Amino acid sequence: MDAIYVRQSIDKSEYSISIESQIEDCKGLVATGGRYEVYADRGFSGKNTDRPEFNRMMADIENGLVENVIVWKLDRISRSVADFAQMMAKFKSHNVKFISKNEPIVNTGNSALSEAIYGILMVFAQFERETIQMRVTENYYARGQQGFYLGARAPFGYTKVETTLMGKKTKKLEPLPEQVEIVKQMYELYGNGGVSLGQVQKWLHEKDIKTVKGNYFQKHAITRILGNPIYVKADMDVYTFLQSKGVKINNQPGDYIGENGIFLYGKTKGVAREKYAADGEEYATIGLHKGIISSELWLRVQDKLLNNHNFGSSGTGAKSWLSGLVRCGCCGKAICFKDGGRPGSKIYTICIGRIEKYCYGRQKALTSDTLEQIVEGQLLSYLKKLKVKTSKAKDNFSPQINALKAAIREKEKEIDDYVKQVRFANKALIDEIGIIVERVKAERNALSEELNRLTVQAKAPEFGGYDIDKVIAEWPDMSMDERKSIAKVFIKQITVTDDEINVIFY
Repeated sequence: MDAIYVRQSIDKSEYSISIESQIEDCKGLVATGGRYEVYADRGFSGKNTDRPEFNRMMADIENGLVENVIVWKLDRISRSVADFAQMMAKFKSHNVKFISKNEPIVNTGNSALSEAIYGILMVFAQFERETIQMRVTENYYARGQQGFYLGARAPFGYTKVETTLMGKKTKKLEPLPEQVEIVKQMYELYGNGGVSLGQVQKWLHEKDIKTVKGNYFQKHAITRILGNPIYVKADMDVYTFLQSKGVKINNQPGDYIGENGIFLYGKTKGVAREKYAADGEEYATIGLHKGIISSELWLRVQDKLLNNHNFGSSGTGAKSWLSGLVRCGCCGKAICFKDGGRPGSKIYTICIGRIEKYCYGRQKALTSDTLEQIVEGQLLSYLKKLKVKTSKAKDNFSPQINALKAAIREKEKEIDDYVKQVRFANKALIDEIGIIVERVKAERNALSEELNRLTVQAKAPEFGGYDIDKVIAEWPDMSMDERKSIAKVFIKQITVTDDEINVIFY
């Protein structure tokens, strides 16, 4: 029996020769009246042999059912030199002849000459595949750098519309008002409301809100929305944050003016990643669309996502309103709360490092009651000193502050550029560069002083809309969940050693 093997990467005849055309051409090589079987892989690449019909054909070869393998062209059966060599060895061991419709030069049986020709042609086939892949990759990154939309599906909150960029057609994101409001509420709940991802998920389920695919939201989908810079009004604070996470930034600092969202593309750490790649394989480009989340709220959410990742599930504990906020000052691991397993037994603090038998830095027993009492005193004292302003002073100063941050970043870049020139300069030029650098440093310092002045003037702390006076008055009667929500809004972290309990506030 003859085996006709055909393959097409994309199952559309306008992109390459169709499966049907390949079959018809190959039939002409089947002996008159001979039996043949067609093995057709539609939509599979030739870069490897993980193809159902190819594997079925190889199984028939091993069972002695095939005498000749006929292909339209050599690269239809493989584009990998290594895979092709293994395949030909299998053909040879089962006395199977390989026939190519468009490369008759190789159809000389299993001779040394034909094997040599096979090898040469396969090298070119693999080179062509790798060249195509490289061009596709380069084009992908080049389009991303220029601001072209790269995603296949619009993220929740947006839809895609046709637009033109640099004379080329592309897609632009347009907000869907109803979904945008949901995204805003998700950010407000998680960033300002002191709630967990699970509570955001519960809220979405209660409202019967579903994803763009019509499914109920899972935590990983919520995390993707909350961690996506596509929603942020990107300013210099966002620029600095992304840069600190190793993201390669395509735009100049001056483009981060607090208006548009960001496309993040390239290699990520996973589908539901809560952190940005630290290996410099992600890229950020200012998009054509407007952001919908303030940079302050977006960055607060990123900080909380990172904290949640570090603390694991400790924030869901039901034994203390401090669950998820406390860390061991000796090993850095999260501290959890354990009781004796009997009703009314005391609850003690113990770090994960002690449980895992490598941290013995803390020797003194510390009950949750004692820790809560100390933290409560510091928290209430902190709240009494806060004066929550309702004015829009910060909004008035924000453009000036952002412009100053961009100007400072440009000055620092200018300094770096001059410093890099020193190693190629003679003494006279080095002296001249030194004078220029000192001047630019003075300009940068003046900008920094102005930034500090405006920042102080604009500082208007807002904490999730809480009425501070009401929190202080009602604290004694609050439930554990209410205290936990408030604590997560105001307290960034608590570290505990035998000698000190250190509360770090936002």
